[in-house]
Amino acid sequence: MIQKRTHPHTRARVIAANNILNALLMVISALATVGMLSVGFSIPQIFLSLGVLSAVVTAMLFLLLPEFGERFIAWLQLKGERRKG
Repeated sequence: MIQKRTHPHTRARVIAANNILNALLMVISALATVGMLSVGFSIPQIFLSLGVLSAVVTAMLFLLLPEFGERFIAWLQLKGERRKG
């Protein structure tokens, strides 16, 4: 999506910024996991919190980006048609 939606002259900068943001979020998530373990969270509790966080982010995507929901519904329909055939 990033490559299709950005202007060709700024595309490299946008992709580089996205890579930096991804790296930063990976470090933050690793630190958060270490923090949760040090406080006494068990591994299943950490996975549960990740699942809840994923559900919240998915709900936000559906609300903020209508295209996301439309693409997801189209994907489900296509997947259902493939199973029938």
